[in-house]
Amino acid sequence: MRISVSQALAKARWWVLGAWVLLAAGLVLFMPQPDPLANELRVLLPEDAPTLAAMHALQRHFGATSGLSQAAIVIERQQPYTKATMPSSPSSYHLTVPDLEALETLVTHLRQRGVPSSLGIGQPALAVRAPSDTPPILHDNPMISPDGQAAVAFVEIPSNFVTLETIRTAEWVDQQVRQIQWPAGLAVAVTGSAGYGRDYLQATVHSYHRSFLVTVVAVLAILLLVYRSPVASVAVLGAITVAAVIAGKVLDAGTPWGLHAGTAERIFVMVLLYGLGVDYSLLYLSRFSEMLRAGLPSREAAARALAGTGPTILASAGTNLIGLAMLAFARFRIFATAGVAIPVALTVPLLVSLTLVPAMAAILGRRLFWPQRKLGLGTEKIWSGMAQVITARPWAFLILPVLLLAWPAVHGARQRYTYDVLSGLDPSYDSVRGMQMTRRHWPVGELGPTRILLEADGPAGKKLPDDAKRLTEQLLALEGVADVRSLSQPLGKAYQTPGLRLLLSVSAEAQQRVKREYLAADGHATRLEAILKYPPLSDDAMATVARIRELSGQLDPGTKAYVAGPTAEMADTRAVTQADFKRILLLVSLVVFLMVLALLRDVILSAFMLATTVLTYLATLGLTQVVFVGLLGAPALDWKVQVFLFVVLVAVGQDYNIFLAGRLAEESVLLPPREAAKAALVRTGGIISAAGLIMAASLGSLASGDLALLRELGFAFALGMLLDTFIVRPLMLPAFAVLTGRTGRPLRRRKG
Repeated sequence: MRISVSQALAKARWWVLGAWVLLAAGLVLFMPQPDPLANELRVLLPEDAPTLAAMHALQRHFGATSGLSQAAIVIERQQPYTKATMPSSPSSYHLTVPDLEALETLVTHLRQRGVPSSLGIGQPALAVRAPSDTPPILHDNPMISPDGQAAVAFVEIPSNFVTLETIRTAEWVDQQVRQIQWPAGLAVAVTGSAGYGRDYLQATVHSYHRSFLVTVVAVLAILLLVYRSPVASVAVLGAITVAAVIAGKVLDAGTPWGLHAGTAERIFVMVLLYGLGVDYSLLYLSRFSEMLRAGLPSREAAARALAGTGPTILASAGTNLIGLAMLAFARFRIFATAGVAIPVALTVPLLVSLTLVPAMAAILGRRLFWPQRKLGLGTEKIWSGMAQVITARPWAFLILPVLLLAWPAVHGARQRYTYDVLSGLDPSYDSVRGMQMTRRHWPVGELGPTRILLEADGPAGKKLPDDAKRLTEQLLALEGVADVRSLSQPLGKAYQTPGLRLLLSVSAEAQQRVKREYLAADGHATRLEAILKYPPLSDDAMATVARIRELSGQLDPGTKAYVAGPTAEMADTRAVTQADFKRILLLVSLVVFLMVLALLRDVILSAFMLATTVLTYLATLGLTQVVFVGLLGAPALDWKVQVFLFVVLVAVGQDYNIFLAGRLAEESVLLPPREAAKAALVRTGGIISAAGLIMAASLGSLASGDLALLRELGFAFALGMLLDTFIVRPLMLPAFAVLTGRTGRPLRRRKG
């Protein structure tokens, strides 16, 4: 950054301060909140995903009776019924007539009222399936558990379970449930995919507020430790909070134009914003402090500090922003939109650190650091001693960290991930409690059935009942399928009783009801439901769906087969995101390498810096797996940890290497590599270590969230940043520079 620009900014310091404060205040006071429902992502998979085609076909033929998500209302008698007028029962824990009547009252209420228009979801009428839909002449009812202790009703919702439309509908259903006077001793819960989506959002909102509080407290505490000055600590935290307010409003303003950022993405933006914004400010203020100690007046010190650190901050931010922007090339919509929204939001703290923070420094001058004058972690004497030891034994400090990180890195490269997002919620949430209730009484896949649609025109359409019957028999033979419901066995194999067969042979109403459920009105499609033996989002369930898709594709020519349901959707998500990760890995690595190369103009040094960051990433994955899977008993790490940890550690974690390497190149103009490495480590060691600690604390605040994903990410982010800050950057990079003479350009080589 040219010194004339820096001087102009220092001169206009009061105008700069006023402009930022007025901008933040104006956005808060006068910018209206956008309608989140109007611009939300309703489809997360790419348009060519098989699940989407299946969903469209189901809605085309069966309309609202085949929703994209379900709210399951589960009742379970957990205490004996004690009303004196009730006769004794062989099992006092069986559902009673009042229990089922209360459930039927709720179902009637849901059907008659419909979703109120005030929710703004545009779907007032909902299809509800209840135990009363099964003719009373039958002894068994599939919506009442075989042990008679539980029952379930399903509300079909036409939108995906992660959409706000579904979540609002599930909340409304839950409100209606709470208005019913349920008999004593009866447990009631709203679960299913829609109930899970509601609770996931609630957990995310709780996590956002908690993470924000932890971030602010942790950053303030570390700033006080680093600056040992309440003035500097509050000034930096205040400046970055202004940036956070403005960034949030920028995302709101861009929502109608595709700048989508849901609550989960905003948590990510918030912790990154504070971490990066404080780091940029810390780097600038460290140089400002140097200039003040050199005897320069406040305005000149502020200008020279900005001229000296501006290029490094811009290079660092460029690596961060462009690296994170590579998410935009993903096909999974959450990644793609995050790749646009996150860099846009993070541009604000960059601008604040280059304008507002220098303006505040020029205004406050030496008072900014009262009562101390030096800042950073550790004293110059400590870092001087470390630099002497490291540069005297460079081979040891290059090889030992590699040996230390090798085993966890190999472990991290080989691990598997879970796509079962249902396991990420705390058991206290209603949807998890309801899921546990159903699993005590039905097959584990009852709440997440796999739906198969067979579609055919012309002569092939007349054979659809035969095709459905043949496929039903083939599906029942699959090891992972517990039951199948279809035209040939509408209540499943367990309910193929003589009473049902008699009813279907003599009752026209029963025949019509079965046709409405399983045969499209135009006769060109029929649907089946497969109940799996495994949890819907498990690897075993997805493997079973792959076999179902293979079987369904072997029907007669002219018959199209579609497979939908939560298991099929997650199988498609896994396929898309695994391909996305390979693409993101390549793009982020290439972009970060080119950015570092542009700054240092040394291919070998740039490649080494990238390689050490990748080593840190793999080691962090391995250690995180040891903690959460090996020690805490998680089934596996959440699949999103792999993607976000890589992007953050490689793009953002490269900052500390860049800060040190930039100073290394600067010192090498006048010093040989060994002395340049010493000087760079001494001058930047304390401040970069403080920056890394701040970033670790900010990102680590995610671990305070309610979701397993956030806990794993928070731990992994913090661990990765600490490894990079205290092992890779201060040990390996100086050792490599001494051994190879690679210090970045401009160089003036001398023998050290």
